[in-house]
Amino acid sequence: MTTSEPVNSKITAAAKPVTLQAENKSRSLWSDAWRQFRRHRMAMAGSIVLVVIVAMVLIGPTIWTIDPTQVDIVDSYSNGSPEHPFGTDNLGRDTLARVMQGGRISLAIGVTAMAISITLGTLIGLLSGYFARLDGLLMRLTDMFLSLPLLPLLLVITMLFRDPLRKTFGTEAGIFILTVTIIGALNWMTTARSSVARCLRSKSANLCSRPEASARRMLALFAGTFCPT
Repeated sequence: MTTSEPVNSKITAAAKPVTLQAENKSRSLWSDAWRQFRRHRMAMAGSIVLVVIVAMVLIGPTIWTIDPTQVDIVDSYSNGSPEHPFGTDNLGRDTLARVMQGGRISLAIGVTAMAISITLGTLIGLLSGYFARLDGLLMRLTDMFLSLPLLPLLLVITMLFRDPLRKTFGTEAGIFILTVTIIGALNWMTTARSSVARCLRSKSANLCSRPEASARRMLALFAGTFCPT
C-alpha cells in the first residue's frame, strides 16, 4: 500500500497538465468573449433591445406596407389610431412607416461607419504595437487626429466633397458615402489605442515573439479587438 500511493500520486500529478492543456485547446478567444458577455446583464439586455429594433426596422416594412412618403394634408397631426399607431406628421405622412424607413438608413450608416472605424483603428494599432519602428509615427498621428476640432473639420470636408460625390455617385449614394467615410475616418483613434495595448500585452506574455505563430497571433489580436474579452 505504501509503494502504490506514491505511484498513484505521480500519475495524478502527471495527468493534471494534460487536462489543463486539453481545456486550453478547447477554449478559444471567441468562446471566452461570449462567456463573459453572457455574464454581463446590461450587455444582454442591450442586445435584446438591439435585436428588437433591428427586427422592427428590417422586417417591419414588409408587414406595415403604408408608403412613408404618402401625403394626406387632411389627416395631418393626427393622434395614434389603428390606421396610424404613431400618428402623422405635419403633411399627414404615417410616422411609424417613416420611423422604420429612417431606421434602415441609420442602421446602414452606423454599421458601415463602425466597420470602417474598427478596421482602420485595428490595423493602425496592430502595426504600431507589432513594429516598434512605426510606433512613434503612428501614435503621433493618432494624437494629431485626437486633437483636431471635429465640428469645423466636418463642415470643411462636407463642403469640399459633397458636390463631387453627388455628381459621381448620385445624390443619395454620394451623401451616404460621404457620411460614413467622415464618421469612420474620425473615430478610429480609440480602437487604435486599444489595439496597441493588446499587442504590447501579448508581446509581454511572449505571444508575438515566435516567428511560426506570428500570423496566428496577429489574427487573434485582430479578432480580440472586434470582440474584446
